[in-house]
Amino acid sequence: MFCPEAVLLTSPAEPNIKGEKKSNTITVTYSAMADQKYKTARQKPEYVYLDQLNAESKTYIVRVVVAEKGRDTLSSKKTVRFQTLLLRDEKGNRMCGTLFGDQIEAFEEALQYLGEYDISAAPIKFIDEKWRTELDQFPYQMAFGSRTVIQPVHPELGPILPNYQPIASIPRTVDPDEKYDIVGVVLYVEEEPRKIEARDGKRESFVREIVVTDESCDQPLTISLWNDLTAPKFFDKLPNWAEAFQVIGFRALKPYTRRGFSMNSGMSTRIIYKPEGDRARELFDWANLFHQKILDRQTRVLEVKYPGENKKIVSIAELRRKKPSNTIQEELLWIEVTIQTAGNEPTFHCRSVILALLVIRKNAYALRGQPLSLRLAMAQELWHSPLSTMTQKDCLGEVQLKFMP
Repeated sequence: MFCPEAVLLTSPAEPNIKGEKKSNTITVTYSAMADQKYKTARQKPEYVYLDQLNAESKTYIVRVVVAEKGRDTLSSKKTVRFQTLLLRDEKGNRMCGTLFGDQIEAFEEALQYLGEYDISAAPIKFIDEKWRTELDQFPYQMAFGSRTVIQPVHPELGPILPNYQPIASIPRTVDPDEKYDIVGVVLYVEEEPRKIEARDGKRESFVREIVVTDESCDQPLTISLWNDLTAPKFFDKLPNWAEAFQVIGFRALKPYTRRGFSMNSGMSTRIIYKPEGDRARELFDWANLFHQKILDRQTRVLEVKYPGENKKIVSIAELRRKKPSNTIQEELLWIEVTIQTAGNEPTFHCRSVILALLVIRKNAYALRGQPLSLRLAMAQELWHSPLSTMTQKDCLGEVQLKFMP
């Protein structure tokens, strides 16, 4: 478990950045002090890789990309604000960096998510094994002080903005290194966080869902926000989601395919309540023009999230017409089944019932490769009772189909 107190600097410091950079909110002009440091140094810094750094490294330059940028977090003891950065060099080496307190605001523009930088004179701190996390490839972390020099490799590109993509364009595969930015119209917001316990029972997490849509496909997208992103401060800005179709953006979401296609939050995820850019404006215009279409999609989502008492019974033919475009994630459908055998004997072995259900599962696999879960009440108990039998009346039952497109 990471302990920010273990690597806390005694005094936060402003970044020392070469070059000149302007934005629509701040204008920062940098002096030639960094160049003067190079002239007066005893030894000229040389480019190194992250795996060459240790606590004794003083004179060096390392070129890295900010592969992950964590959120402003309060330590477990509620005494320290910190932000974790994951830096990666061109060889794929990784090293964490940590900002504390006022440094978080001071370095906000200096170290942008996915930005590439030359960094020098950043103290390298040894991290005891008990404080390391799965992010730490080496027993060292980078700190940032008043003498740290940060130089953008491509300052001419300006701020790194979200690259919003249509929902339909996101690959339905999982690559742990790939993350995507999307903008969508909100259809549903989960009211309260849900607690998820790990299988070993030693750890628990919290999750909260938001369902969005856009003009690129009819299939709504479920976004699962985890742990600190379930806090009220992130959801208080969506108070009227059921009445007003709000357009919001998400940065750095990860595809998830275990329960159908959805997306999960990660270390660098941000919720952008007022997205900007061409993609966002296009979606605003679409939402205003096609209000009824969005309302129909929201109705379908709410019917799944808040099912009524009446079960929706469908036929095999209707199942075959199901496609990802007309199926909502976790939609529940029911079919009626009757198990028959040759002869007049009105009793049947329970395994015959379950084998028949497997045949139904195969025949009803209408989504062409999409996951389909089929469940019969007490089926597992029946399977483990090979000598028991059930009457024909018992065999007139219902099978629940749970779709996860």
